[in-house]
Amino acid sequence: MSERSKGILDLVKPTTLAAKLRDWSRGWPLLLIFVIALAITFLVSPGKVWLSVWGVAKMALGGFGGFWFHRWVAPYLRPHRFLDEATGLPLSEAHARIFTVAVYTRCALVVAGVIAAGFIP
Repeated sequence: MSERSKGILDLVKPTTLAAKLRDWSRGWPLLLIFVIALAITFLVSPGKVWLSVWGVAKMALGGFGGFWFHRWVAPYLRPHRFLDEATGLPLSEAHARIFTVAVYTRCALVVAGVIAAGFIP
């Protein structure tokens, strides 16, 4: 197995508690930026706060829809399945490549859902 494949597998399957905590907390900077932007919006124009919340809700709905659309269209292409040790197959470079394709496919459909939600008035 190549070093790149090992890096992908280590990144997506954290084993230590510190790695799991780091993995769970990686979205906090985006939340902080949103809260700061919402506070500034409230100070400048309080009426637009609900417009900002509506925009975030649309994006979340689009991402949620894209995720479930991927699950419906390709139920066999679940990224975690290719890294599951319960299958009894040894993890290999092929697993890392298939995992990458599965993740990119899911990402493309989630992004398409977010873009489609942006067209909602």
